[in-house]
Amino acid sequence: WTMVNGFRYINCRKIYIKDNFGAVGCYYLGLNGAFDVENAVLEFIKNKVLEYGIEINDVMFHGNSKGGYAALDFAFRLGGGHVCVAVPQYDLYSWITKYKPHLSYIFPSSITSDVEELYTNYLKNIIEKHKGGVPKVSIITSHNDNTYSEHIPQLINSLQLVNCNYEVWYNDELFVTRHNNVVVNSTNYIYYIILAWLLDK
Repeated sequence: WTMVNGFRYINCRKIYIKDNFGAVGCYYLGLNGAFDVENAVLEFIKNKVLEYGIEINDVMFHGNSKGGYAALDFAFRLGGGHVCVAVPQYDLYSWITKYKPHLSYIFPSSITSDVEELYTNYLKNIIEKHKGGVPKVSIITSHNDNTYSEHIPQLINSLQLVNCNYEVWYNDELFVTRHNNVVVNSTNYIYYIILAWLLDK
């Protein structure tokens, strides 16, 4: 939703999916350990692909931070497409417990070692154990992001394991000083990547 105004004049079909479940969203997964929201979004995207009569490889997924986590999730689950993500999370359990404890309602009420492992490795397993096509992935990030070392190198390792065609754009300008302002200062990267993909079609 950060890019609604910016994408307004891009000439292609666009669908914005808002994560408004729970107090401040549920990472497009579900509440209290459920994954019903994730399943619903997957079905929605599949239906739209069929409705428009397009190939999954022609679908582009974009998201920032939480949205980046979801974009990677859905692209790998659907087996193809292009993914442009900015500062996505990778280890959801550590992210929520360390930075966003108010989002703990996503987890089951009883946190066991199995629950911790599930949410720690959820995206990792989706990427590394997926079946089907591998999306092309562009990651926008910054070494100045205070969460960089906890997520991006691990994500890159998973992409390498599945021979993903990926690229990483680093915005290391001095004024990019933390996670929350990487996207604000990197919109030109996002536009360039997505427009280049569209022009290549």
